[in-house]
Amino acid sequence: MSGAPGSPCGRESFRAAVTGVAARASDLVVRWRAALLEAARLGPVLDVACGDGRNGMHLAVFGARVLLVDASDSALQSLREWPWPDRIQFAQMDLETPEPPSFEREGFGVVLVFRYLHRPLIPVLRDALIPGGLLAYETFLEGQEAYGKPRNPDHLLRRGELASWFADWEVLEHFEGGLADPPRVMGRLLCRKPGAVASATAP
Repeated sequence: MSGAPGSPCGRESFRAAVTGVAARASDLVVRWRAALLEAARLGPVLDVACGDGRNGMHLAVFGARVLLVDASDSALQSLREWPWPDRIQFAQMDLETPEPPSFEREGFGVVLVFRYLHRPLIPVLRDALIPGGLLAYETFLEGQEAYGKPRNPDHLLRRGELASWFADWEVLEHFEGGLADPPRVMGRLLCRKPGAVASATAP
């Protein structure tokens, strides 16, 4: 079949698909790409609740090893259809089990979490990062109820909550407030786990 991933036409479609997904990455990932890629030299990138994979794939395009994790197998299925290089891996995982799932302790140079919140997972994410690694976290903040979903308090950050979970880490960027296009209320944090790696400078 001419459009199969292994054919010339398929390879072109594959490159277009990767580029298209990566181009939709969060502004936070794009602006801090150089620092995130440097941290990814310490260990692979863990993209938690990855959805369509846009943030992890953005770093993968620039050579990072990436593990994309999501609870939805259907979300991963369309990604698995393509012949990814071995440095890009996928895992279907229930992230909200009564006993929080575990990742390799100090096994990742970068952890990405976007538009997802499950508070019992925070200690797991802290432990998953290698000292000197970077966490990029962005999700909805209280006040989002005025604009639409999510409205469940379990899925909305409280003011100051995200920063408080990583108060002992080096904060490189922190934001809480409204954003446009579409209107939404978000909390955002980029921080480094204490370690021997030199501090990044703002992009």
